[in-house]
Amino acid sequence: LFGVPEGDTRILPDTIANFISAKFKLEVTAGDINFCYRMGSSAQADRKGKRPRPVAVYFVNRWLRDKIFFSKSNLKGSSVVLSEILTENALQLYKQTKTILGAKNVWTWRGDFNTDLLDFESAKAKYVSDIIESFGMKQLIKQPTRITANTATLIDYIIVSNEEIVRDVATIHAAEVSDHELVYCIIDVNVKQKQTFVTVRNFKKLNYEQFKSDLQSIPWRNIYDINDADSK
Repeated sequence: LFGVPEGDTRILPDTIANFISAKFKLEVTAGDINFCYRMGSSAQADRKGKRPRPVAVYFVNRWLRDKIFFSKSNLKGSSVVLSEILTENALQLYKQTKTILGAKNVWTWRGDFNTDLLDFESAKAKYVSDIIESFGMKQLIKQPTRITANTATLIDYIIVSNEEIVRDVATIHAAEVSDHELVYCIIDVNVKQKQTFVTVRNFKKLNYEQFKSDLQSIPWRNIYDINDADSK
């Protein structure tokens, strides 16, 4: 969170919980926050005219985090900005994808999903599916992604906003790497090619007689008297 006024850091979780409750119309308490802290040194906060240091917030419940993040439009018109913290690898992938598809067509959904979507009678599975559908998304993986001697569960998802560009989706068994199946999808991307320019000479309107005359008028024998290769 960028723009939350500085205050007593000892009650920062309560401050953030109250702020979120007021801005997002949600019942959030300090108990819903795993931990939070101001980024930057306290010396920065003491400097007059300095903007308040951003606050990194980690929630206990992922679904609360998602509900807040996808409702960040509630902050429009305020001086507070909500942003997502990505790992270095996720950030690089995001930048590469944004370059290809454009910033407006790229979003990230990451983390551990431990709800088995194959357990159709489960209230948690229905809750997760409802959240995905409520944002116009679709979960593509249909087969188990974690298989043990006694269980077979679908807990690794691929969630997309446009199924039409997905060419293929599948899982790969890689027991030497993980006890989870590796999930992947292939999408069709129209990459705009960079324009290339080629300079050519057009001889369609060449006056061959004049060209021949010009060549004959050049003192070619003088080339033997020139010692500089560049001048030749």
